[in-house]
Amino acid sequence: MELHEHEGKALLAQYGLPVPRGEAVPSPDAAVSAARRLGYPVMLKAQIPGGGRGRAGKIIQAENDAEVRAEAVRLLGGAIGSHGGESLLVEEYVAAARELYLSYVLDPDIERLLL
Repeated sequence: MELHEHEGKALLAQYGLPVPRGEAVPSPDAAVSAARRLGYPVMLKAQIPGGGRGRAGKIIQAENDAEVRAEAVRLLGGAIGSHGGESLLVEEYVAAARELYLSYVLDPDIERLLL
């Protein structure tokens, strides 16, 4: 099972883990509205399953309405591999001291999840 980032963060939040405030949106107009509610700067993240979004230019910081609208048009129309940009996560900007990634995979040989 692959989750979009906003789906995974919603699950983490249900269990009390802190996650940045954000909204998944389907259009550039909705992205601008979400950014105004969250306050600038914001991060725009194409919701595409799998990795490589940052290197592919699918995660962008935006400082104002014009940047959000222009980047939302680009991000919603783009794709990585066979996955199109169907939605966009607009998220409050959080300065990170470091980034950590977590993944589970099912190992069929031992019938367990591996971290």
